[in-house]
Amino acid sequence: MSYPIVEIEKLGLPQPQGIIHVGANNGCEFDSYKRVNPEIVLYIEPIPRIYEELKNRISNTVNHFALQYLCSDIDNEDVVFNVASNNGLSSSFLPLGRHEEIYPDIQYVDSFTVQTSTARRKYTDY
Repeated sequence: MSYPIVEIEKLGLPQPQGIIHVGANNGCEFDSYKRVNPEIVLYIEPIPRIYEELKNRISNTVNHFALQYLCSDIDNEDVVFNVASNNGLSSSFLPLGRHEEIYPDIQYVDSFTVQTSTARRKYTDY
């Protein structure tokens, strides 16, 4: 899956120098990101099991980093995060809404409580 890079190329834009991928799952776009060779890639994924897969996938690649956070517009809010049946790809702290009608085979199968973080707070602290 390389949709972000393909879309950038279609628009005739220059290749990104850095990427922040919120909701990176297990790093489906990893090969695509490596191909464009940005200076840094941050992959953000809140689901512990999938985060571990992501971390293992990128572990030997310089300047690719996995962070385990749930991004939101509010800091430090405890929310119930719902894990979807499609290996977590449709997971959210929001209800499925119309997604449930369009993809009835995808359901929430697990949940856990996690604290939200804004990108601003976490990434300007370095």
